[in-house]
Amino acid sequence: PDRAHRGTFALVPEYLAHDAHGLSGGPLWFSDYGLQLSRQFRALKVWMSIKEHGLDRYGRLMARNLQQAQYLGRLVEAHPRLELLAPIWINIVCFRFNPGGGLMDEPALEALNQRLLLQLQESGVAAPSSTHLRGQYCLRVAIVNHRSRTEDFDLLITELVRIGDELLQQQQQQEPECPSISAPLPPTPPLTCVPSFLDSETRRHMAHDGGRLCVGKPHPLA
Repeated sequence: PDRAHRGTFALVPEYLAHDAHGLSGGPLWFSDYGLQLSRQFRALKVWMSIKEHGLDRYGRLMARNLQQAQYLGRLVEAHPRLELLAPIWINIVCFRFNPGGGLMDEPALEALNQRLLLQLQESGVAAPSSTHLRGQYCLRVAIVNHRSRTEDFDLLITELVRIGDELLQQQQQQEPECPSISAPLPPTPPLTCVPSFLDSETRRHMAHDGGRLCVGKPHPLA
């Protein structure tokens, strides 16, 4: 496998010639195992950012994200149609749209929140993800952007509830109406045959009246 892997990508022009010593020395060249000739130096970006901004500033930004998560959690708890599904310990808030009143079971709530999430993402207002907690589908907001502001979370809740109410209204309009209990029942079809287990005298007293079976004389065993 190693020979096939290396043979697929290895390319050794003159300027990439291998040698026993120097920069081109060594038996293993990672450029022989992929399209890239070099690898990214990601640690350099982290080091330069810390040198430029300092650890204290990064700490303040992280603390602000934690405070914003708590603020979002309070907005969720204060709204009657939102349900917080987990305590907020870090920068992650898990909740869902729930009209309450026992109107919807878990599968219906999951389908509603899935549609809500897609519409929220496509609106461009926010881009939360989703997950399941103890079998319950929920929206998952992970706050990591140092540019996030308090009013961004106010807008998130406003738009989320608006979309949820619209979807709920659409769903209620599409549901078929249940027939009234007082609605008249369809007429009973007339009896086309007389049960053979009845004695001949009782069978002679049977008659049909407007689709209802009438017995002129009670059965001896009644």
